[in-house]
Amino acid sequence: MLNGPWDNKEVKILVTGASGTLGSALCEILKEKYQVLPLKRADLELSRSAEIIPVVTSLKPEIIIHTAAITDVDSCEENPGEAYTVNWLATMFLSRAAAELDATLLYISTDYVFDGERGNYMEHDPVNPIQVYGKSKLYGEIAVKENAEKHYIIRTSWVYGPGGRNFLSRLPGFPAGSELKVVADQTNKPTYSLDLAAMISRFIDLNPPWGIYHVTGSGETTPYGFASLVNELFGKEFELRPVSRKEFKRPARRPVNTTLSNFALERGLGLKMPDWQDGLRRFAEWWKKSEK
Repeated sequence: MLNGPWDNKEVKILVTGASGTLGSALCEILKEKYQVLPLKRADLELSRSAEIIPVVTSLKPEIIIHTAAITDVDSCEENPGEAYTVNWLATMFLSRAAAELDATLLYISTDYVFDGERGNYMEHDPVNPIQVYGKSKLYGEIAVKENAEKHYIIRTSWVYGPGGRNFLSRLPGFPAGSELKVVADQTNKPTYSLDLAAMISRFIDLNPPWGIYHVTGSGETTPYGFASLVNELFGKEFELRPVSRKEFKRPARRPVNTTLSNFALERGLGLKMPDWQDGLRRFAEWWKKSEK
């Protein structure tokens, strides 16, 4: 067992989903202190489970950060076989690879393992996913716990940032003055990808006890509240119309409130994530610089 502090540049960290929103942020931040092995889809096709163990074990990482997944909630509902193959089965094989290497596995999971009936979920609260995406990610969690002794499960929510393809990430790119219907009755904690990556880096440095940790932006809002602040920070002048989530006829059910309590992070490790509004302000600064 490796005990912190890690020997930095001598430690190899493999990152799956290296071209994704979180994966790319992690690679950028971790490369300053560690030897990063970025794996994109072309390097590791998670739907071909039999290839996972030989590819990963050949690289001999000490730490594996598994960010790759199918995160499109509606796509998972419409294609459950693909969702379970990538989010569960691939995670099981990756966990086995970690065990063979005696490596630490850090698995990125989701607030959608909860049903959203009350919010403010702590790490030990009972899970009850209500759609295929949440179920497939929960099965991934189980696979990690059953196969990789050295593991961290980090649940997060509403991750947005540079290169993101979800609504929160793409919103600033919509034409100024657009008329938008935005859900106003679904509550959660937006999490800026660079803040999450920076916290994971600190997490690795600390090498805390194995287990489940919630890591989300501080504070909470709705998609409508998020869009309203985008209007202000990005000067978009959107015409926003607040609507109920039930007005959108989508394949997958959305929970009302799956806000996560960062209890173990804050009380156990003494760490605190930045407020979601602060994260959005820094995303706006990055956006404006990138446009120049």
